[in-house]
Amino acid sequence: MIKTLGRLCPLFVVTSLALASFSYADEKPTTDKPKDPVEQVAKSEWSVLWERYEKAIAPSDVKEKLKMLTDYCDRHPDDEDAIKAIAYELKRKGLLREAIKYFSILENIPDLQKSKLFTVYNQLGEIFYELGNYDKAKEKFQEALDIKAVVINFNSLIKDNEVNNLVHIITNEVAQGRHVFHININSDGGNVDSLFYVKDILEQLPIAISTSATDVKSAAVSLFCLGDKRYANDSAVFMIHQINISNINGITVENLDNATQSHNKSNNSMINIIKKCMSITQDEIDKYLLGGAQWYFTGKEAKKRGLVNQSKKLRITPIKVYTIGEGQNVRNPFRAAIY
Repeated sequence: MIKTLGRLCPLFVVTSLALASFSYADEKPTTDKPKDPVEQVAKSEWSVLWERYEKAIAPSDVKEKLKMLTDYCDRHPDDEDAIKAIAYELKRKGLLREAIKYFSILENIPDLQKSKLFTVYNQLGEIFYELGNYDKAKEKFQEALDIKAVVINFNSLIKDNEVNNLVHIITNEVAQGRHVFHININSDGGNVDSLFYVKDILEQLPIAISTSATDVKSAAVSLFCLGDKRYANDSAVFMIHQINISNINGITVENLDNATQSHNKSNNSMINIIKKCMSITQDEIDKYLLGGAQWYFTGKEAKKRGLVNQSKKLRITPIKVYTIGEGQNVRNPFRAAIY
């Protein structure tokens, strides 16, 4: 059976907002031109102010010296190093609303290196999440999705072990301060209880997800729908149909009535997922999700219906790449930066 949420979720509750260092992730050395004398003076002023702040001990003195640092940053909004330092320091001290101001300045620096911008989005997402502004947190994590993400190739049926692996990967990555994920799906479907389990957990995490499809059928379509941004080539294959009662765990002759009720409930839940994810008529629901017919359609049709909601090609730099399962007739697994 699937591990319970209570055994898995503490990983991200305690550690999801772990402090970042003062360095941007994956920052590359630069060969900037020498700074002019005016800027050199400004940098010297910052160094002196920071040294005084670090030596302050009494709370009132610390507060005063911190105010001098923020005043400096307000006077020098183009001093990227100073703005970065004060943003992280305010976050470290729990002054989250104040930190937002300076991370936002970094966010709006023209032509900021993408790796730096990714880190800023991630930091803002963490802060908004801690403040309870989950919509804003998700918005920032979604912006980070366009730059890079932890990539997971899901090439398997949806079963207990496989979804436990998926949850384990994501919660461990969240515990390390990573909040953006791309799931490339190649699956013939599987157990709906396993699907609802992973859906319930992932929707509670401080993350943003994008998904891409190669060959996605049955319950795997609903897994695809977990993506905030959803990609597929025009030749991708989708298939939806009514839930088979045999796919529900624990059916016996004695509990058939209860199983039938559970089946109807699960089927209604699946219909609600599909309706939120794509344009579908009541006649199509009656035929394919309540009747016995199977509905095959391509990525091109999925785009028209809104199931695929991204028209541009997916260009993303993987932070890490995981693969779950060997898949069935795997096509185009995510390997590098372009899908």
